[in-house]
Amino acid sequence: MKRIFISIVLLMLLSAGAWAQPTPSTPPSAESLGLQTPQPSEGAGAPPASESGQALVATSEASAKSAAPMAMAVAPDTKMVVPPGVSTPNLFYIPYSPSTTAGCNLGQWLPMWLDVRGSGPLYSYEWYPNGRLVSQQLAYVSYPGWQKMWFYGDAPGWHTLQYYCNGWSNYVYAYVYGGGPGPVPPTPSCQARIVVSSPYMTGFSVYVDGAYVGGDGRGGDPLDGYYSFNVAGNQAHTIKVVYSGGTYTQTKTYYCGNTYTLTIGSPSTPSPSPPIAIQPLPPVSIQPLPGDQPIATPY
Repeated sequence: MKRIFISIVLLMLLSAGAWAQPTPSTPPSAESLGLQTPQPSEGAGAPPASESGQALVATSEASAKSAAPMAMAVAPDTKMVVPPGVSTPNLFYIPYSPSTTAGCNLGQWLPMWLDVRGSGPLYSYEWYPNGRLVSQQLAYVSYPGWQKMWFYGDAPGWHTLQYYCNGWSNYVYAYVYGGGPGPVPPTPSCQARIVVSSPYMTGFSVYVDGAYVGGDGRGGDPLDGYYSFNVAGNQAHTIKVVYSGGTYTQTKTYYCGNTYTLTIGSPSTPSPSPPIAIQPLPPVSIQPLPGDQPIATPY
């Protein structure tokens, strides 16, 4: 019995270690690799409504390849830059397969394509031009396949991106131009903000329309019972909050520019019933019927 218990504990520890968010290696800079600054790609002012608010969108290799322009002035850079000494089974492309570099204007969105060869939690990593690293858990991938996500050019300069899903991917490099014509950043009015709040529990996970978007204490969010995120406005969305002991689901239309708060309370308990007041019965008087004679009591 003791051996079985020890085996279970070891298995739990190994499983926890397998799903823990890994620490990436610092990628080589675009300058050190001699990458040429690519021309701005034809991107979008915002992801399509069907993909807005979703961290990952299931797709196909054909879609990744069909995103390439029909006529290209220069051949795409397909150099696979990978961290040394580690397994890199997953593949990463921007803004179409097989390109691994892209350019865009400030405030522009570009599609990225993930050929995920494993399963499990998928973590994304983005190194900004100033060296700041932003990472988060995007979703749980149940089986290998192609996925799509979006890059947003929010700071001028080179951005380096990578992901991990039971193994690392190669790096992709995106150069953001700081000026010139191009789409402007989407205004906050095109999105609705949702705040999930719980004064009783922490560590909950949040799903939008069936896709995992994050949660309390996940991906850099503090473990404090609060988690906020944006969804496409003027659309109906199903928000599901999974917490220890249950789930909370709400489907409604969220309008542009508004903020909605979903408060997850503690399980309700029935209030005790008040005691039943018992009133004394009135005294019963027995009257003799007509013609009845009283019974003589002998002395």
